Amino acid sequence: MYCVDCGKDKPIFRNGSCLECYLKNHQFAHGPDVFHIPVCNYCGGYKYKSTWKKDSFEKIVKRYVKNAFSFSPELKDIQIILDCHDEDDSIFCKVTITSMIDNEQVSEDHFVEIRLKPNVCDICSKQFGGYHEAILQIRSSEKKMSDQQKKSIEEFLNALVYSMQKNGNRKLFVTDKNFEKTGIDYLLSDKQAAASIIKKAQEEFCGEITVSSSNVGMKDGKQVYRMTYLLRLPGFDKHSILVTGDRLFFVTSLSNNTVHVIDLKTWNNHTFAVKDFEKTTAYDYDDLVQDMIVVSQKDDEIQVMDKNNYSITVINKPKKVNYTSDQISVVRYDDSFFLLPEINDK
Repeated sequence: MYCVDCGKDKPIFRNGSCLECYLKNHQFAHGPDVFHIPVCNYCGGYKYKSTWKKDSFEKIVKRYVKNAFSFSPELKDIQIILDCHDEDDSIFCKVTITSMIDNEQVSEDHFVEIRLKPNVCDICSKQFGGYHEAILQIRSSEKKMSDQQKKSIEEFLNALVYSMQKNGNRKLFVTDKNFEKTGIDYLLSDKQAAASIIKKAQEEFCGEITVSSSNVGMKDGKQVYRMTYLLRLPGFDKHSILVTGDRLFFVTSLSNNTVHVIDLKTWNNHTFAVKDFEKTTAYDYDDLVQDMIVVSQKDDEIQVMDKNNYSITVINKPKKVNYTSDQISVVRYDDSFFLLPEINDK
């Protein structure tokens, strides 16, 4: 068959024309030569329609092309390839549109100019204006929170905020941080994210959460409330020793608002709420625990010697256990001695 356009004896693609002539005589996409794209001076985000996005430059240009160009219904599996370069105050891009027509691959080049318009996005505008929907407070039960604990909490919170931002929560940012004597305050822009963060902080550091709200005005005819999420940390940590009445407990772990302990008199495991130990005296591990030398032992008792004054003490074994080490760690409180099952009996 002869092509009606070039007159050559070639396979006819469509309407009497060969593929080469058909493509030469048809344009499959039409669009503007210039795009004006707002870009935020501070975060580098681009505005597409009415929404600011943290897309790459290539991705945002492809969005504009797909939205502004019209494509022939003949095209299937459309792909857009960009080749851009800077020139003066503009960026010039060759837009190559590739697709399939009746199982034949076709491509078409278009040239567009990109003019970036400096602007300030909605999120940066809020951030500079001190906008925040929630106050996240983490407080120690003691009169002062150590610098090390503050650092640990700050690193944990920063990592959570960064992770949420990377996962697409663009409206989340830290408006301000305040370091108080007894803890840390974070002012956050997103109250839903703040609620999630305080729960994760509770899982990590334990404690009791208190939620409150305050009316900060009206928006679109509705009352607007600012949330305060307070996490009150317990006055003790893992491996602390708690004294309540005549009972001593060894803290094995903390999670959420729950404390897991061992009764040092019986070696029985117990689980309590943090508030159950509000009036408890807490000691750090090193305050009460000392290493002592094993002298002898029976099924129900063990003799140990103080390494400093060589005094001998007999301690009852709450449960039958045989110690093979020459030294064991012992809890000494006033004139009483207790064995640590989690440490000595592994």
